[in-house]
Amino acid sequence: MSNVTLHNYTTFDGHRRIATGPLQANALALKRALEAGAGGPVLVFDDSTGRSVDLDTSGTEAAALERTAKRAAQLESLRQPAGENDDAADVAEPRAEGARSLAWYRAR
Repeated sequence: MSNVTLHNYTTFDGHRRIATGPLQANALALKRALEAGAGGPVLVFDDSTGRSVDLDTSGTEAAALERTAKRAAQLESLRQPAGENDDAADVAEPRAEGARSLAWYRAR
């Protein structure tokens, strides 16, 4: 039996849910909503953590899916195995170069 765990994501256009399932399906829904001129902010959330997920859906659908597969692997590598170090702080996603943490602003 495989230990692979599939994680679900949910995409919203404003308050309306437009996709739920694997990251690749959500990336396509995100791309199509943006191309159709979505009315509200279009956001993708990780169902297991509630955190928003940034996806690059520029270019063709094939290119967007390729980048999404890499992003899914990156997000999976950030997850801690269940039961291991449960009391540790959440693992933060890597920030863009020059992005400051909330702790930096609080120290000011």
